[in-house]
Amino acid sequence: MRWLRRSIVVLGALALATSLLARAVLPADAAPSHDARIPSSAHALQVTVRRPGRLPTTDISVTAPAKVKRIASLIDGLDTLQPGALDCTGRADDPIVTFTFRAEPGTRVLARARQIIESSRRGGFCEPMTLTVRGRPQTPLLDGAKVVRAAQRLLGIQVPRG
Repeated sequence: MRWLRRSIVVLGALALATSLLARAVLPADAAPSHDARIPSSAHALQVTVRRPGRLPTTDISVTAPAKVKRIASLIDGLDTLQPGALDCTGRADDPIVTFTFRAEPGTRVLARARQIIESSRRGGFCEPMTLTVRGRPQTPLLDGAKVVRAAQRLLGIQVPRG
């Protein structure tokens, strides 16, 4: 009978610890919201690559519906950053790739995503992708490298290493 009581206590403690760990690692408020999506009215995309304080090395406008939609869907599909620390060691002059979405070229900005390309031999992407939708900052996104690599293939942009 004593072993049964101990087993129940141990199982109860494990269940409590698992529940607390799940709440700490996967907070409910970290899930992406529908507000964080690129608006469907975005039909024009401007992509710039620049180092802070310098002129862009790349500045292209894209209005091909399939290409704009593809980049938007990749950004929409990224996971949000969970609370915690990232160990990023970038420099102040690392290149930044910016994706600016508009209804038409020259109209107001609907959404803007930015990805810093850190200095590393592999062209690192430790920093999360930042996103603003209709001027409102959203939860940072993970794996912006996927979007940058797709833009390199799909749009032919050149991204220098950090």
